[in-house]
Amino acid sequence: MSTEKLMIPEKSPKSPISKSNDPLSILIKKRGIIRGRLTVLTKQINSLDQNSLVSCANKRAELELRLSTASKMFDEFSEIQSEIELSVNDHDLFQQLELREGFESAYYTIIAQAKSLLSSSEVAPSSHPGSHAVKLPTIAMPTFDGSYEHWLEYRDTFLSLVHNNADITPIQKFHYLKSSLKSVAALVIDSLEFSSNNYTVAWDLICNRYNNTRLLVHNHVKALFSIQSLVKESPTHIRDIVDYATSQNITFKFIPPYAPHFGGLWEAGVKSFGRPLTAPVCADLQERQLSSLTRYQRVEQIRQHFWNRWSKEYVSEMQTRTKWKSNHSDLKLNTLVVIKDTNSPPLKWTLGRVTSVLPGQDGVSRVAEIRTATGTIKRAFSKICPLPVEV
Repeated sequence: MSTEKLMIPEKSPKSPISKSNDPLSILIKKRGIIRGRLTVLTKQINSLDQNSLVSCANKRAELELRLSTASKMFDEFSEIQSEIELSVNDHDLFQQLELREGFESAYYTIIAQAKSLLSSSEVAPSSHPGSHAVKLPTIAMPTFDGSYEHWLEYRDTFLSLVHNNADITPIQKFHYLKSSLKSVAALVIDSLEFSSNNYTVAWDLICNRYNNTRLLVHNHVKALFSIQSLVKESPTHIRDIVDYATSQNITFKFIPPYAPHFGGLWEAGVKSFGRPLTAPVCADLQERQLSSLTRYQRVEQIRQHFWNRWSKEYVSEMQTRTKWKSNHSDLKLNTLVVIKDTNSPPLKWTLGRVTSVLPGQDGVSRVAEIRTATGTIKRAFSKICPLPVEV
């Protein structure tokens, strides 16, 4: 970029506003000095390119310092030029405005060019020829306000960014920890003295307070029961439930079809209660007066009262229970079997062959994969009838 094209020349000495020692001449001289500084800055920026900034860190730092002081130079020019415009007559005012416009245009052009050079030089060259490694955006420091649903995310992020970083000193880690804790979480370490030796103590206090497996499980169960009930089957609503469960780190594990005994207490509870999971949602009637209820609402009130008592008292008492732990007879591969179906008569039950058995965590097999005429299915042993046929 040429300096001569950017600068508008000063008025000739013959101009009526150019005298030797009056205040206006002093202002014009000061303005000329600032324009000269802009000319020098323009030449220096034009002499730089992207490769020189990438290869030489000193040149990049020097350019950043010059840009930081350029705004002060612009403010000085604007102040001096405003005084000159107030001092000249109306005949010379238009020329002064044109000169201001020329300076501002030159200033903005060269500053934009410098910032473009700095931004393009942030892409550092890779060790492989012809390739570049893009500078990744800065990862924001996580914050934690004491809510258990956000603890796991905060703990894992803080461990990877700060706690396990060997380049950060303990006193710096303590500073990051205090700045990332908000609300009630900050009160846990508020009484500790700010020192490098207390960082480990502070982190242990936070972990002991919130890394509580029992409370985390309770929070997940609470989040599961807070899912909005389905009034009718809808793919959109089912997707919303899956997305909500995923956000709460809830994983659904399905039992084999037609094997409610695999579900343990929860399946037994549903069976004994006699209410399907897809039943319509009813309002809470436990606190309503009997005189204001219809017969149906009265039955529903009794059901809700029973469920409330049963879920709090009965389940907690069933801590000791027997379980199918021994394996008396295992199904062999290629065994011809009949698959029980409660919705069909026995003569309509499906035939199949056992392709594999699936042992549980205790090594006992309770589920088998069966190849039928329509595909491969999984069934529990209780739903399989081996036929006395030799293969």
